Amino acid sequence: SNEMAALSSKSTACVQSPPPCRSDEFSCSSGMCIRLSWMCDGDNDCRDWSDEANCTAVYHTCEASSFQCHNGHCIPQRWACDGDADCQDGSDEDPVKCEKKCNGFQCPNGTCIPNSKHCDGLHDCSDGSDEEHCDPLCTRYMDFVCKNRQQCLFHSMVCDGIVQCRDGSDEDVNYAGCSQDPEFHRTCDQFNFQCQNGVCISLVWKCDGMDDCGDYSDEANCENPTEVPNCSRYYQFQCENGHCIPNRWKCDEENDCGDWSDEKECGGSQILPFTTSAPVTCLPNHFRCNSGACIMNSWVCDGYQDCTDGSDEEACPTLLPNVTATSTTSLGRCSRFEFECQQLRKCIPNWKRCDGLRDCQDGTDEMNCPTHSTLSCPNGYKCKDEEACIMTTERCDGFLDCSDSSDERNCTDDTIVYKVQNLQWTADFSGDITLTWARPKKMSSTSCVYNVYYRMVGESIWKMLETHSSKTNSVLKVLKPDCTYQVKVQVQCLSKAYNTNDFITLRTPEGLPDPPLHLQLSLKKELEGVVIARWAPPISAHGLIREYIVEYSRSGSKEWSSLRASKNYTEVENLQVNKLYTLRVAAVTSRGVGNWSDSKSITTMKGKAIPPPTIHIESCKENSISFTLKVDTNIKVNHYIVNFFWTFDTHRQEKRTLFLDVGNLTAHTPYEISAWAKTALGDSPLSFAHVVTSGTRPASPSLKAKAINQTAVECNWTGPRNVVYGVFYATSFLELYRNPYNTTTALHNITVIVNRDEQYLFLVRVMSPYQGPPSDYIVVKMIPDNRLPPRHLHSVLTRKTFAVIKWESPYDSPDQDMLYAVAVKDLIKKTDKIYKVKTRNSTVEYTIKKLEPGGKYHIIVQLGNMSKESSMKITTVSLSAPDALKIITENDHILLFWKSLALKESYFNESRGYEIHMFDSTMNITAYLGNTTENFFKISNLKIGHNYSFTVQARCLYSGQMCGEPATLLYDELGTGEDASASKTGKSTDVAAIVVPILFLLLVTMGIGFVVLYTRHRRLQNSFTAFANSHYSSRLGSAIFSSGDDLGEDNDEAPMITGFSDDVPMVIA
Repeated sequence: SNEMAALSSKSTACVQSPPPCRSDEFSCSSGMCIRLSWMCDGDNDCRDWSDEANCTAVYHTCEASSFQCHNGHCIPQRWACDGDADCQDGSDEDPVKCEKKCNGFQCPNGTCIPNSKHCDGLHDCSDGSDEEHCDPLCTRYMDFVCKNRQQCLFHSMVCDGIVQCRDGSDEDVNYAGCSQDPEFHRTCDQFNFQCQNGVCISLVWKCDGMDDCGDYSDEANCENPTEVPNCSRYYQFQCENGHCIPNRWKCDEENDCGDWSDEKECGGSQILPFTTSAPVTCLPNHFRCNSGACIMNSWVCDGYQDCTDGSDEEACPTLLPNVTATSTTSLGRCSRFEFECQQLRKCIPNWKRCDGLRDCQDGTDEMNCPTHSTLSCPNGYKCKDEEACIMTTERCDGFLDCSDSSDERNCTDDTIVYKVQNLQWTADFSGDITLTWARPKKMSSTSCVYNVYYRMVGESIWKMLETHSSKTNSVLKVLKPDCTYQVKVQVQCLSKAYNTNDFITLRTPEGLPDPPLHLQLSLKKELEGVVIARWAPPISAHGLIREYIVEYSRSGSKEWSSLRASKNYTEVENLQVNKLYTLRVAAVTSRGVGNWSDSKSITTMKGKAIPPPTIHIESCKENSISFTLKVDTNIKVNHYIVNFFWTFDTHRQEKRTLFLDVGNLTAHTPYEISAWAKTALGDSPLSFAHVVTSGTRPASPSLKAKAINQTAVECNWTGPRNVVYGVFYATSFLELYRNPYNTTTALHNITVIVNRDEQYLFLVRVMSPYQGPPSDYIVVKMIPDNRLPPRHLHSVLTRKTFAVIKWESPYDSPDQDMLYAVAVKDLIKKTDKIYKVKTRNSTVEYTIKKLEPGGKYHIIVQLGNMSKESSMKITTVSLSAPDALKIITENDHILLFWKSLALKESYFNESRGYEIHMFDSTMNITAYLGNTTENFFKISNLKIGHNYSFTVQARCLYSGQMCGEPATLLYDELGTGEDASASKTGKSTDVAAIVVPILFLLLVTMGIGFVVLYTRHRRLQNSFTAFANSHYSSRLGSAIFSSGDDLGEDNDEAPMITGFSDDVPMVIA
């Protein structure tokens, strides 16, 4: 990515684009922006001195600690007379001034060379004195000494697929310890592309414009048939002599093509070649051009004008059919890789055919060319000049990938891509890798964090380490020592992650090696007081073993003596006779002295050799091995020591030291048994036995681990039940396999309490009734205090178009306002929205509005500074069912009627419509009948004797989702055994035939009621008048009644007057 950034920034010199620097900044020739105040200050801030050009009128006074060049520039004093020309005019290395002063290494003849050239394996002094008295083992940290002892390399350059040592020992399997298969020289499968450095990448990454291999080999040979061979889109400019250079080198006032064709047509005055005095003669195997320049012999008559005057292509011999040089030849003599011009019978390379340039004098190479089709970019972004396609992730990523800079114009929040720049790494002595990078332009430091991805070279799966931080640096403590990794840093802003394919390749420092194995001691027969020690190398050296350290001590003494050994064999001499000595051995890498082996003892008594014990295997079961040990000697055996070795994980060979019977083993696992006897005279030689337990080996557990707060890690795994598991964790790779923290449980989950602000590696394995294979290790980065997730997120109320959610702050009683980000992801429409909530309350209640009825949503709440998130899912209430669903039967069909949903649902629009479903209970079939925007639906072709259920609901949206609640109605009125139309006719299914008779009957009934009421009224009136007349008194002019009067016959229908008193007569006037 660094190279791409430099390439893109310089390309603006050849493209008419707006100046990238602000008004208070200075634009360097390379495109870099610096402060305007830094111009003409005597410092090379642009790295190309362009900020100090045209400043000769101003004279600078340098500080006392600086050296002033003749042109006025200032450099540190220590750079003067160090052998390197740091001043642009070379005045800091003036021989007159530097004769008695040298800040580098001074040769005996007075020549001053840089310190970096001292003891680098090359003779820079004429007498070779700079390579004398050099430490042959390159003691500087992370240095590697070549096998010829003439060069020292940084360890990052060892086993990287590129030969750096002259003898090739930095890539040698035996000397440098390079892996043949796991990391380099592997064979890729049919779905992958093999890079030149041995890395396998996906085929879809080939020719995608990104340097996925790390050596650009995946972007080579991606040209069209008419383009220059072996020129990817990063090298698009074709020189007149046939060479290819990057576009950014055009018009940079440098002769990059060799024929100055890259400096033509640059606008303004043409740059003239700058010539120097040519050598009188050239070196052997070189050709001298007419201009005096020297080129290699192999470049002569190769079809390219390497000499500026073209003299290397003049008077070339007649070509044979397999020669590809440009020359004049007879008709039909051009090879199949060449095109023959019609005039002069000149042969030119095929790639010059139809390239837009006239290479033949008659222009026949540009005739009958196919029409160039329009560039299509189906899966990417097409540059405005239509010259290239770039990946979508390269659009608005801060890098100029298009030659016209169009990929970085008109960028909005939706199109911008945050990509870190200038990713670099350094290693310290402890083995930690420190990553640093530059923050992407316009990236928010409050709502974005970085995630580090890494994988070992050759692996396809990236592992992620969350930094929980917006700082532009991070420390990796979890990598395996002495391995090559690919590392990239991605930006995550709230719920959106910005992917990138830009990564760096790094080599982790060497680690401390494991202890050597199988140390055995014996006495040298020829000499007394000499002990011979032999051992096997460590299983995991974690680097190149430079030597071994052997320590020995006499019994009863507290002092240890040591000696060095370059191989796994040494002799310890000058020991006292008839004394008991104890020895141990450790391997040494550039990291330091590794772990010590088991100690062994021996008595320097001549003729008293102890034979090794005999191991006899009695039985071998799934979880146990029985064996016997015996030593055929008269020497008393105090006890035996037995070591069991087995390997589940390629990172570690496991070991157990036993003094009793062996149990708690794993089924179908190879074990190596080593045993020796402890006697009064010392330890016996080792005996070995190899055995495989019976049964089927259990599978490794599958572990998941995540940090839930500052100090707690939640671990979950799958595996067999009714066993005891051990959970192991440590802060580094070596500690995980050597001295980890551990805890046990019979469950399949556990919460482990660890320290704050650390990175941890976790693994789990069965411990009892057998020691099973471990899981893959999981990396966990503890959450800082200010990155904790909100607590107890839950839904309080959910309705059709809104939901009320509630949560608690990450910690109690916040002392300042906290900014929360509430992300609402629509799981149906695949859209998301982010809302901000600012509050100091410990409990927060928030209403999410503008939801859709029947929707499904994923709610994520986190602090605005990219804390860990809390999430939940909600489903809003669906639209209710339509009311008053009814069926009306017609002659040959039925009609469904219902009330409009818009009458009771304000969120429903009639244009959405309804959909109708039918269930046939007889055939057990559900059918979708269709949809309508009306409030009725016609259904035909129903079968006689079948029972149906009809449902009507608001039409579903988004592929059958977000439906309304259904209204259901049963229909079973179709008879059996008669014609459906006859049955319908007999029932007077016409609407008028039903309504008119009913209305007629109502009118008749009402008329009869009126007649009955009128008749009764007249009868009562007549009866009362006759009764009153019988009690009328003409004298008084009124009728008088008393309770004793005879009212006539006892008739229920006779008129009756009630309510007057017995002693007070009622008078009717």
